[in-house]
Amino acid sequence: MSYRWTYSDVASILDDFINDRGGDKWAFDNFLSAQFSDPRLQAIQARINALPNEFPSERKRHYCSPEGIDVIRTYIEALRAKADHP
Repeated sequence: MSYRWTYSDVASILDDFINDRGGDKWAFDNFLSAQFSDPRLQAIQARINALPNEFPSERKRHYCSPEGIDVIRTYIEALRAKADHP
């Protein structure tokens, strides 16, 4: 399924995920498996999919280590900046 999420939508999904906020509990999983037509979102998705291998968590049931979460934070900031200045 092809998603038409905006940069702001994806930033919110990632922010909710790393801050363990409610909302759509499947949004992050949907992001990880979505088919995006936007090359920037494809690249971000691929990198975030790789984070558990690149930065494995030492704690059970955590997606990745704190260093991986920092990578996600960087993407959130970049996506919000891009959304504010298309």
